Amino acid sequence: MLHKSDSAAASSLSLALPHVAASASCAGDYPEGNATGVVAGTSMELSHPRLCLIVEGCIAQAMPEHPKREHVLSLSTAFGDAYLLQATSKEEMDAWVAAFHTACASLFARQRGKVDTVRLLRSEIAKLECSVDLDGKMRTMAELQLSAVRDTRSRQTITRDIEQWEENVERLIVELYRHRCYLASLLGNEMPNPKSILSSISKPTKQLLSRVGPLNVTSFHALVCARFPMTTATLQHRAGGGEGNAAQWTQKSTTSQPQQSQQQQQQ
Repeated sequence: MLHKSDSAAASSLSLALPHVAASASCAGDYPEGNATGVVAGTSMELSHPRLCLIVEGCIAQAMPEHPKREHVLSLSTAFGDAYLLQATSKEEMDAWVAAFHTACASLFARQRGKVDTVRLLRSEIAKLECSVDLDGKMRTMAELQLSAVRDTRSRQTITRDIEQWEENVERLIVELYRHRCYLASLLGNEMPNPKSILSSISKPTKQLLSRVGPLNVTSFHALVCARFPMTTATLQHRAGGGEGNAAQWTQKSTTSQPQQSQQQQQQ
C-alpha cells in the first residue's frame, strides 16, 4: 500500500496479502450484502467487511509481475492510496478490473448529467490531450528561458515554475490514462499501454518513486493523487447532489498555472 505521510510518499507494501474482507463503494454501484469469498483456497465470510474502499476515480491494473502471488490486481484511489487485491482466477481478476472502471465511468457520467458515457469520455479525453500538449509546451518554454537567464533570483523563480508545470503535466497524463482505461472497459477493449504514461514521468518523480517502491501506473497515480487528494467531505457533497463540483478535482490541472506565467498574463 502506498500512502501519504507528512507531505511525503511512504511505502507499506507487504508481499503477504492478509485475508481481509472488504467492501467497495462507488456511490451505490456495489450493493451491500452477504457473500463468501475464496482466497488462496480458504473460504471466508464477507458479511461484515473490515475495510471499505471508496473507489471513485480509481485505476485498477493487473500485476502479473508479482513475485509470490497469482491473479493479483492493484487498485489506486483518488485519495492517494494503493492496494493489492488477489482474485481466484485470471477471469475474475479481469472482471474486477472492468467492474471498477465501469462503475467509475458510470458515476462520472451521472455527476455531469450525461447519458452517453462513451461519448462523454471521448470528449474528456480530447480535452485532456489538448491540455497535456499546451502544458508541455509551456514547460518547454520555461526551460528555454531558464537557459538564457543568469540572475540567481530569476532562475529560482523559473525553476519553481518548471516544477509546477511538470506537476501539471503529470496530473493531466494520469487523468488522461484513467479516462482511457474507463473507455476501454466500457467498450470491452484492451487496457491502454502503460508505457504511454510512464514515459512522461519527470525525473524528480521517478527518483521519488524509486525510493518508495516499484515504478508503475499504480504508484504513480497514487503519488499524483496524494499531492491533491480527494476528501471524504468532497464525496459526501457530491452524494448530496452537488452537481458540477465533481469536475473541480479534474479541472485543477488545467486551471492552475505557475506564478510567473500568471504575472506575465497580468502584465
